[in-house]
Amino acid sequence: MQSIDLIIAPDSCIRLAGYTAAAAKGLPEAELVQSWHAAAAQQPKGFLYRELCAAMPDWNRQIESEIQVPNPYVYLDYAVLQTADAAAALNDPAVPDLVEHYGVFLNLGNGPAAAQAQLFLFNLFSVNGPPELVDSFAAAWVPRGQFQAQQPGFGSALLHRSIDPAAPFAAFNRAKWRDVAHYAATLPEFERTFPRAQRMRSESAGPPPVRSHLGLFRRIAVVTAR
Repeated sequence: MQSIDLIIAPDSCIRLAGYTAAAAKGLPEAELVQSWHAAAAQQPKGFLYRELCAAMPDWNRQIESEIQVPNPYVYLDYAVLQTADAAAALNDPAVPDLVEHYGVFLNLGNGPAAAQAQLFLFNLFSVNGPPELVDSFAAAWVPRGQFQAQQPGFGSALLHRSIDPAAPFAAFNRAKWRDVAHYAATLPEFERTFPRAQRMRSESAGPPPVRSHLGLFRRIAVVTAR
């Protein structure tokens, strides 16, 4: 299967759907995957790729100190399409809590571990401020992503920006790593190079303008264009 990091174009439309435990209705994973495949079988014109990822609590506990706010979703449905109309035509296995459309701001491409990647990282960023704050956040994220791209076990990374300024998450990072051990090993040096106090700093006494909702997932289902 061709890597999604090579399929994605600068003008691709990314659809991200999130399911909390309540939205998943307690379905066993196997049943949810079956329902997801049935929904994903309907491929609108312009469809390229779609994956379903499940949260991994054990992995998240291993990086607990890095998590500012836990990613609230137990399943994330990530799809790549050529147009927003195609994204709007997708079917879902249940009613998701989150459905937003994004563009790709930065594609760091594939690293040496891309083919062996088992860990899918989704870091959703809420930004409390004007569009200019989102601009500065995205620009500041670039050297952080480039730093991680040089680390052993790195697979790939994509930074996305929301098409809708009112979206609850203005941006998100989807990254692939060989495994949780490789990702966790990068965190001490990452913190020394990019201290969290600077990454999330606020100019006032209020809450930080950028909040990270980090979660580690594994991919449990995938479909590509027929």
